[in-house]
Amino acid sequence: MYNILVAIDNSDYSKNAMSMACEIAKNIGAKVNILFVIENKLLYHPFVPMMFNPVMDGYDLGENYTEMFENSRESIKKFGREALEKAVEYCKKQEVEAVCYLREGILSEEIKNLANDNDLIIMGIFGLSSKFSGGLLGSGVEEVARIINKPLLLAPEKVEKIEKVAIAFDNSEYANKTLRLSFWMKKIWKSDIEFEVFSVIEHKDEEKEMTEIINGLIAEHPEYKSRILLSDNRAEMIINHVTESEFDLLMMGAYGHSRIRELILGGTTSEVIRKIRVPVLLNR
Repeated sequence: MYNILVAIDNSDYSKNAMSMACEIAKNIGAKVNILFVIENKLLYHPFVPMMFNPVMDGYDLGENYTEMFENSRESIKKFGREALEKAVEYCKKQEVEAVCYLREGILSEEIKNLANDNDLIIMGIFGLSSKFSGGLLGSGVEEVARIINKPLLLAPEKVEKIEKVAIAFDNSEYANKTLRLSFWMKKIWKSDIEFEVFSVIEHKDEEKEMTEIINGLIAEHPEYKSRILLSDNRAEMIINHVTESEFDLLMMGAYGHSRIRELILGGTTSEVIRKIRVPVLLNR
């Protein structure tokens, strides 16, 4: 049996992640492992202004701070239990097997600890704790994408049933892995699903070579469509194409050929994730 790990925090984004986890689980015959993390930054962050406010100088927080800290922990723990209970109830209604994990620590590290036993990781692009994150994407997405080697599916604020999938391809190592992942999905997916492989090139003279590469890779998959798009703004073209063609899911490598010159996920990938309105499945 396959295993799907979904991180929740009861935000709209994580509720959509839960919904996608159940849809995928039913289509591939998987168990869903539900994770709620009591994040350290949620415990500490509200008190930082107090600790460094000059007005508080000479005021002994002492037991008051300890009590506030423990009350915060217990409140978030209770919130987490309730969120997990709701998620399990949702899985039961969807007839999907589910297991719960309530952990305290750093979201990305807790996901990493469980990642090896799961085939897919799902989380919301943003979440309740995103305002405490210094990253561009929120919810620890950048950290998770950087430290795990499993496919990572990011759920936006609104999701639709997965019926039409776009695969952004640039012939990088991670793009090729992503294309192979789609072959696996196509093979085991129980309902009808349509795939298109597309590549964004900057110069017209690249079209013939990229077309030959893509056609060679999908030769044994005649049901796959392919397309070459010309633009000097890869991220913008990816977003426009996926939106205008009404795809339900975008698959792409976490890094492209320019990985060394870019930070964390890479410029193109980060921009696409932040601006696109459909789920994105990253592979690395």
